[in-house]
Amino acid sequence: MANTHTAAAASVAMFSAPSMITQLGITFLPQDDAAKAAGTVEAVMPCDERTCQPFGFISGGAMLALEETLAGYGSVLRLPESMKPVGGSVMANHVAAKAKGGQVRGRATLIHEGRSTHLWNVDVFDMETGRLLSTGRILNHIIPMH
Repeated sequence: MANTHTAAAASVAMFSAPSMITQLGITFLPQDDAAKAAGTVEAVMPCDERTCQPFGFISGGAMLALEETLAGYGSVLRLPESMKPVGGSVMANHVAAKAKGGQVRGRATLIHEGRSTHLWNVDVFDMETGRLLSTGRILNHIIPMH
């Protein structure tokens, strides 16, 4: 098994390289030891022209991208360098709208950590009001890196 510190450092670098993550302005929040042990990761995303639909509200697709990104990032942090997560299933319900402006915060919580799958629950909240905007379940298949 890979050195956890090395794997985590490589993971952070991989998820901060130019990609959809950076295009959407997703920023991962630091984890304390309790969050790491509990299998929880968080990130924020702006509610701006990059993430809103033409009617001025955050796009459901942008929230799905945040949810899937958090689940993938959470899985990577728990895996040795020789393994990677790939998305298997995404199911979400958008329960409220948010007008352009401010940020949303996503929180992913690990529900199941198996040898070949990880299941995550991800909630997205309005940063200003704390209101739940979307909730999703993401299944990651765990496969060899090569």
